[in-house]
Amino acid sequence: DKWYWRVDCPVCNESGISQPQHLQRGCRPCKCGNYKQKFSYIHGVFDGNELIAIKFGITRAKDLRIKYQSRKTIYEVRSLGVWEYNDKFSCVAAERICCSSLICGILTKEEFGDGYTETTYPYNIERIVKIYEDYGGIKIE
Repeated sequence: DKWYWRVDCPVCNESGISQPQHLQRGCRPCKCGNYKQKFSYIHGVFDGNELIAIKFGITRAKDLRIKYQSRKTIYEVRSLGVWEYNDKFSCVAAERICCSSLICGILTKEEFGDGYTETTYPYNIERIVKIYEDYGGIKIE
């Protein structure tokens, strides 16, 4: 499991959560920080025409994420939707709920090198969308 710290920024007075290694690199989880994920996505993982898995996650660069994932998999990756949030905290919270409430990691690291731990069964699409929207995500793509 990953550990997170809650941090109160004395500069912008915003609170946020971050992993210790990000804090050690100087990445702040607030308006001052440079690591601001505001987008959740759902990517379909296809073997030919068959949808075999869903990859969900968060990113700050919605257009680049799918390109990186496509490079490290034996399957075809297609975007099924992108949601935008008003703040990073809501975005991160939605991902955490998805990770804790769904069966994840259905693909191996060899099959899906970038983010295999956030792969789940296709029947979870509606649950993921509901979680994203419950946390304030607005579908933009």
